[in-house]
Amino acid sequence: MFSHKNIIAIHQPQYIPSLPYFHKIYSSNKFVILDDVQQTKKSFVKRTLIKKDITNSQTYLTIPTKKHSDYSLIKDIYANDITDWRNDHLRKIKAAYSKTKNYIKYIPLLESFFLESKNFKSIVDINVFFLKKILDLLELRRDFYFSSKVLNKNTNLNAHNRNLEICLKLNGNIYFSGEGAKKYQKDKIFPNNIKMVYQDIWSYLDKNPYTNKDKFINGLSILDAIFLIGPSRILEIFKIHNDNKNYFNSL
Repeated sequence: MFSHKNIIAIHQPQYIPSLPYFHKIYSSNKFVILDDVQQTKKSFVKRTLIKKDITNSQTYLTIPTKKHSDYSLIKDIYANDITDWRNDHLRKIKAAYSKTKNYIKYIPLLESFFLESKNFKSIVDINVFFLKKILDLLELRRDFYFSSKVLNKNTNLNAHNRNLEICLKLNGNIYFSGEGAKKYQKDKIFPNNIKMVYQDIWSYLDKNPYTNKDKFINGLSILDAIFLIGPSRILEIFKIHNDNKNYFNSL
């Protein structure tokens, strides 16, 4: 049915996101930053999770933002640099991962990323900057798009139809979606030329943690995996999971 697989993944921008976010990018041909919607409650648009100090608990790193309307689109939200939040985040990252295998190798790079990120003011630009820097570490190249430019106009489409419209605009024939979308995609109609495939790596990581199970916390920033196991092992996890899951080979 699909002689050419054009796999589209779509997600709100996130601040130094978790492994499942990068797995979405890894598994797609085209990745779309959903920047022209309001941020959802409890989203990770301006925050991420890391280990707390050297304990087995977790803590948020949150980018402070300038005052904005509750109805502001993500692309219109800006960081508030009145406080040195970058230095605070770096301090917490160092406290959490200074004893890890890859700390010495990657902390100088991370410091340079935070320094260079001062050139960016919007939340979207900051998040995409960190995203691309980490993809460089993974040696992973994908085509990036922004929903605000793909759709090129304000729209009142609901979440499901908006994502379908993006897939159609980018000539996608496979829409690779997170499992959380099932709640609004249930009983929805998909065009005959678009196949829906759901990501399942969250439960896979629960069953196959990349560190000792009693020390593993699912959903932490990818920084946790970079410091503990390194980029090549991260890509190996993605490949093993996709091969076992057989997401697209049967299509």
